[in-house]
Order: sequence, then structure tokens, then C-alpha cells
Amino acid sequence: MGRWDTWIDNLLADLGTETPGAKGFRVSVDHKIAEAEDTAANKTPLARFDETLLQRKREFQEALRQTLVTSRDRDLANKVWSEALLLLDNPWLRVPDKKRPKGRGPQAAKRALKRGIR
Repeated sequence: MGRWDTWIDNLLADLGTETPGAKGFRVSVDHKIAEAEDTAANKTPLARFDETLLQRKREFQEALRQTLVTSRDRDLANKVWSEALLLLDNPWLRVPDKKRPKGRGPQAAKRALKRGIR
């Protein structure tokens, strides 16, 4: 079992609840990925004493990317995996931190959409 497996499994289960094409789909997927990145970077035990949060976040992103590629290849029709990979591979598509909805889960993202945050 890898260092990030628990966090990735939880994220994939959470992403599995998303409906492709729904209003706010991309924002919601991005929000869930960002929450998982922050949680993994802050709550996973250090592998080395000199490890930084940015290094941990990048390692998590790479492990997530590999898992999403495998999942997408098994189920090519799953648009959630494709969208998550698109967001990971294209950082300029992601919601900036200052516009990221406060709170947890897709409901916070939906509230933010109503307020005009994209």
C-alpha cells in the first residue's frame, strides 16, 4: 500500500458522486481535488525530515494522476476521471485559491456558483 492510497481512494469515491455535465461540475471536481491535496499534504506523516508541503502536494498529485490514468483506461466513458486529469494537467483551468469556495463538499461549490464565483 502506497503512501497516498487512502487519500486517493477517498477522493475517487467522492468524485464518483459527481454528475458530468451538471452546472458547476468542473468547480466541484476542482474543489474536491484541492481539498484532497491540502489534506494529504498536511496530514500525511513526513517521509523525510526536510520534506516541504509543496513536495508532498506534488507527490500526491503525481500518484493521483497515475491512478486516474489507470481508472480512465479501464472506463473510457467515465467523464469524471477525464475531467480530473484535465484539471491536474492544466493548472490554469483550476479555480484560484482566492476564489475557491469556503466550506466542504459540492454544496459549498454550488453556493459559490450562485454567487458568481467560477
